[in-house]
Amino acid sequence: MPMPPPELLQQTYGTNYEANHAPETQHLTGDPAGISPHAAPGGDEKRSQRRGILDYVTQFISAPKAQGEGSLFNMPDWLSRLPCIGAKYALVAILFILILVACIVILMYLTLSKDQNCGGGRCNSLGESGLYLSAFGDCHVWYGAPNNTCKNWKSSDTMFAAINYYQFGLYDKLQWSPVCNKCVRIQGPRGTIEAKITDICQNCTYGSIMLSEPAFVLIADDGVDNVPVNWGPC
Repeated sequence: MPMPPPELLQQTYGTNYEANHAPETQHLTGDPAGISPHAAPGGDEKRSQRRGILDYVTQFISAPKAQGEGSLFNMPDWLSRLPCIGAKYALVAILFILILVACIVILMYLTLSKDQNCGGGRCNSLGESGLYLSAFGDCHVWYGAPNNTCKNWKSSDTMFAAINYYQFGLYDKLQWSPVCNKCVRIQGPRGTIEAKITDICQNCTYGSIMLSEPAFVLIADDGVDNVPVNWGPC
């Protein structure tokens, strides 16, 4: 660091600059800058002159830049502040996490809806919830396997039902009927059961329904194949 000009030092300390700043004087006064609370008259003027020296010296020291290297104000970009992974892999890691979350959500959805196409509703081996129909009518027994009009019957399905064609509806493809695969609850003389709608009953009157033999025997007395029932959504 350059020293102040000799002229400025002589104005401040006089010609005997080294004597005025001898190490023993600093030791005795305990004031390295030579400013003592017991200074002689005129100390204010000297302090002002010393301040001028300090101002002169500090002009050679540049102030730190707000965005300079090592500055407290120099905030690093967010990629360099990510823990545990390199900045160049940050976007790949974020994309991986998003894909993982999406897979977990899809897996949970499929688990809740089981193996049926239930659209997120209540679903089990007896069909899904959401049947919007109900009626009073006759219930007939269906012997053997269904026609599988709704394309949803499996050999393991023993509790299935067929709805009269008035309420089943007529569509270009009958499996498009909104009653297909719905769960229907039937109350008969001997009890109440639930079954899955798999078919249309072409010969049934309005309000009537047909049940598979294992389902029918749970609501009807032995030896009959037609009983009055009321049915509706599960």
